[in-house]
Amino acid sequence: MTKNSYPTDEAIRNLRKTAEALLPRAAMATTPLPRGTAEQQAAFDDLAHELRVHQIALEMQNEELRNTQLTLAETRDRYLDLFEFAPVGYLTLNDQGLVQEINLTATQMLGIPRARLLQRRMAAFVAPQDRDRWHRYYVRLKQGRDKLDCELHLLQQGGGEFAVRLSGARMALFDAPFAIRMTITDVSDAKQLAALNESNLRLRLAIEAMSGGLYDWDRLSNQVYWSSELKHVCGAHNGELSAGRAWWQENVHPEDLQRVRPLVRQVIKQRLPRFSVEYRIRTIDGRWIHVASRLDRVRCQGADFPPDRYPD
Repeated sequence: MTKNSYPTDEAIRNLRKTAEALLPRAAMATTPLPRGTAEQQAAFDDLAHELRVHQIALEMQNEELRNTQLTLAETRDRYLDLFEFAPVGYLTLNDQGLVQEINLTATQMLGIPRARLLQRRMAAFVAPQDRDRWHRYYVRLKQGRDKLDCELHLLQQGGGEFAVRLSGARMALFDAPFAIRMTITDVSDAKQLAALNESNLRLRLAIEAMSGGLYDWDRLSNQVYWSSELKHVCGAHNGELSAGRAWWQENVHPEDLQRVRPLVRQVIKQRLPRFSVEYRIRTIDGRWIHVASRLDRVRCQGADFPPDRYPD
């Protein structure tokens, strides 16, 4: 039987048939009554039979109930495991905005023990700059029944903040006005990636807006990066600049190379932050063009010697 269900008449009849099959009538023979008619003896036998059948039926129902309880316990344990160790945070708020339930993932996100989170207002864990947004979001959740999303920052123990996406909905309850079920997804990495992509996009647009391009020389690996715009300036379309600095040294005008190379060495030796120079360089199709280069020194982290990088 399932929750809030009752056995049908057919189920009762089948249960009785099963019980009677387990109780042969011969087993119901009883000691004759010391007094009484044959009719009284027969009535007594029938009553004893009915009681025995009823007893077996109750024992069968009891066994079914025990099996159902075991199944429910296993289901509850699986639910608790899914709830506690889900990859996102789960919590339940009451109609006052107090935390009623919260899973292990959410407590780890906040870095606060569960006991210190229960019966606390959720607003207390929202970053100050986002509390107005939280209150508007919570009011909308209380007023409607649709799932609503919101992005804001939560506070961690120790004063840190992290970006999250909240997904919540109002749920009706029998013993309370309502509850708010909510998931918490950490989107800090996604926010950082989006910011990096936006920064890269702005850099690409800035490079495209120039009449030149970007040349990045990593002294640690001696690798050179040529932007597509710079390759276009030099007339390269099929990877002709893959040789890196060797191509640059071979194609700077000899007269200018004698002047520029000592300057570059001086910049490296003195670790000057910025340097500009003009010279002539030969394009892939053999033309000489005048270019102006501005060198910015960028110090890389985690190397044993100054692994400067020189974007040009």
